[in-house]
Amino acid sequence: MALSALSVAFAGPWLFDMRQAQAWEDKFLRLESAAPAVSWLYTTQSLDKLTRHLESYLNIQLKTGETALLRFYDPRVLNQIPHLFTPEQLTHFTQDIEEWQYQLNNTAYIVKGIAS
Repeated sequence: MALSALSVAFAGPWLFDMRQAQAWEDKFLRLESAAPAVSWLYTTQSLDKLTRHLESYLNIQLKTGETALLRFYDPRVLNQIPHLFTPEQLTHFTQDIEEWQYQLNNTAYIVKGIAS
């Protein structure tokens, strides 16, 4: 079942602490199998600290001087990040994230973070 971008717009980007939102887990699992809209981060960081860290990556500066939205939370984009970022950028981006799991085209992927 193909979903339009508008039909999953409600999906985020949102961060949930699954220890506090277990009632949502089944909904996220269904959404994950229907659309590239869910990824799972495993970290010991607080939700607040993780939010602030990832927020700093939302807007990027293009060579033209324009600002663009980096939709790293979209599995279609996240799948390309290890190929686009330098090793140093990837290390900083995944700082304190043990694993970042997502599905794309019925294949499971993992971006490994670097513990600090």
